[in-house]
Amino acid sequence: MPQLGRVVKKIKTREELRMWLSPAFRNYLIFYRELADGVEIVRVLHGARDIKRILESS
Repeated sequence: MPQLGRVVKKIKTREELRMWLSPAFRNYLIFYRELADGVEIVRVLHGARDIKRILESS
């Protein structure tokens, strides 16, 4: 279910990213992009990190 997460709108990235908060690991955010045949995990970050800076610089 690639559209399970929500679209990340406040962070400027080259491609549209989606974010999912895993119920099993609530302190971690999973950032991914949709592909034709599934998803590609871009980053897994702890929620206390400067997420905007990390994603905009990559």
